[in-house]
Amino acid sequence: MKRVSIVLFALCLPAFINGCHLTQAEAKSSSGFENITQASVAKLRNTGTVQGENAGDLSVQIEIKAEPHKDNATAPGDFETDFEIRVMRKGQPVSDATVTVQAYRGPAVKLRFDEDEYEAEIKGYYGAYRVDITAGAERVEGVYLASPAIVTFSSHKHQERVSAGSDLKLSWKADNPSADRTQIEGDEFRAVTLKKGASSYTVSAASLDNDEEDEFKITRVNEMELPGLANGSSFMIEVENELELRLKR
Repeated sequence: MKRVSIVLFALCLPAFINGCHLTQAEAKSSSGFENITQASVAKLRNTGTVQGENAGDLSVQIEIKAEPHKDNATAPGDFETDFEIRVMRKGQPVSDATVTVQAYRGPAVKLRFDEDEYEAEIKGYYGAYRVDITAGAERVEGVYLASPAIVTFSSHKHQERVSAGSDLKLSWKADNPSADRTQIEGDEFRAVTLKKGASSYTVSAASLDNDEEDEFKITRVNEMELPGLANGSSFMIEVENELELRLKR
């Protein structure tokens, strides 16, 4: 079976700003977005404030990844979201930090430390996230980033039959088509970066799998650097979607 991935690094869209469902990690009621309007959520990019004399020794990598539990998912409730945050001081993991993630109109989650990173998982996908970290005397507060919009395949239906001997044009759509970056990849070829705003990609017949089924995956990501901390500190939000097609020969 073949997998094709599309990565769109973009801002979120109003269609899923309200988010959904319950958390699978330690959570409490929503807060942290009181002074942010719904209209502005889709454009959130705030690196927050950094406090502490040795903040420059602190490295923070924030990764939020949402995956669907069914093919070509369209609703926020069709996703599960993982939080993975690495907090390092001079190259060594900080195991006693307090790390929280707040979803817009969703749960506030206190992450647990596991080996070298802080982790949690929630049900659903939300329009933006806020991250706060306290690591000893260093504090990183009010870091906001809008989630990339859910994107769905529009050219084909799940398990639709397509010709294995012809080029295959895949098309997709999102309420917010703008993206920082778009990638597509498959089992037979490496990731290809597409132009900003791309809404289709043609897979050559030679790049189709020899199996009876091909699985295609779309991923959208939004990311930014975090100044005031050690080099390489960053915040990334990623959402995936998948579509399975049947090949006829």
